[in-house]
Amino acid sequence: ITSGGISPVILASAPEGGVYLVGWATRTNTHNDILIQRYDSTGTMLWERYHRGISGRFEDYPTDAVSDNAGNLYVAGTVVNNSTDWDAAILKYSPDGSLLWYDHYDYPQATPTLETPNHIRVTARQEVIVAGAVVLGASASGGHWMLRKYSEEGVLLWSLITPATGSAITLSKGFEIDRDGNSY
Repeated sequence: ITSGGISPVILASAPEGGVYLVGWATRTNTHNDILIQRYDSTGTMLWERYHRGISGRFEDYPTDAVSDNAGNLYVAGTVVNNSTDWDAAILKYSPDGSLLWYDHYDYPQATPTLETPNHIRVTARQEVIVAGAVVLGASASGGHWMLRKYSEEGVLLWSLITPATGSAITLSKGFEIDRDGNSY
């Protein structure tokens, strides 16, 4: 559904029967920003936030979102850092809409690149695991598989970037976390 320049993409559960809607919205000069809205169980919007990438312009899109048991929302997306390079963005919002932390990842060894965090999950220990791809150059025909783990406070615990055969984007179609925090 697209309405008035807003395109919802992802739903995540919020506390007390509410829901988070994450998408993108056209706001300035036809550029898109990541949009986060929280609704209560009656459908009343409680708050709305926008996230614009570090360049402050161009196209920024969410790719996945998940909430934890405390109602915090984690959003993964891509943001443009200049006219040719898309970076991975990871954001954590509190239930009241405060941005708790933000991290962005730019693969340092090639330009242009597309770092896309396709999936985000939260472990029972509140650690955040992100899986995605790093596409090298102007085509999506090759690149790397990306896996990153963050603490509850947003500190990067480790990062794995490994060469992929074929298209890196098709390699990261999903993953799960077991009760011990292992990712598959």
